[in-house]
Amino acid sequence: MDGSYGKPKPTLEEFNSNPTPVDAPMAERMREMLADKHGKSDDQKLCLYDKPLQEAKLIHLKSSDGA
Repeated sequence: MDGSYGKPKPTLEEFNSNPTPVDAPMAERMREMLADKHGKSDDQKLCLYDKPLQEAKLIHLKSSDGA
């Protein structure tokens, strides 16, 4: 899935100061989530907050800024 839904591949600039409304159709919200995701590495895959994550007692989020 490339997030295009018949439209050009989304970029982050498309959504700067113009976020997708929370009540927008799912396809439009997914386009924003996929903007500028260009690879298959873990930091470029879409992360969904699914049931196992919601029920987890601890979640480790990788950070590359040294935090």
